[in-house]
Amino acid sequence: MTCAILMRRIRILHSFSLVFLYWFYVFSE
Repeated sequence: MTCAILMRRIRILHSFSLVFLYWFYVFSE
């Protein structure tokens, strides 16, 4: 596995977790 693919996967996972956290925060309000 190359570093670029790993960085891309981490970036996608990070953005997905941020969206999930934001949605959870809005839903809990």
